[in-house]
Amino acid sequence: RVGPLGPAARARTMDAGPALALAAGVRHVLAALGIPLAVVDGSCTSCDERYWSFRATGTSRRQAMVAWIEPAGR
Repeated sequence: RVGPLGPAARARTMDAGPALALAAGVRHVLAALGIPLAVVDGSCTSCDERYWSFRATGTSRRQAMVAWIEPAGR
């Protein structure tokens, strides 16, 4: 059950196990709210060598994310 994320959020792992397509769920919620997408990055942190993934390697590292919302009209 994916609830408010919509049916597009249902997915399968490479091993055919159940998974959550988080990006698809976020797109569904934003569209329902009338919020347009500015950028969609389809990179896979598990598949792409440029990124680290605990799921792919089992090693631990640190990550950080910075996000902000600017006032309208800027």
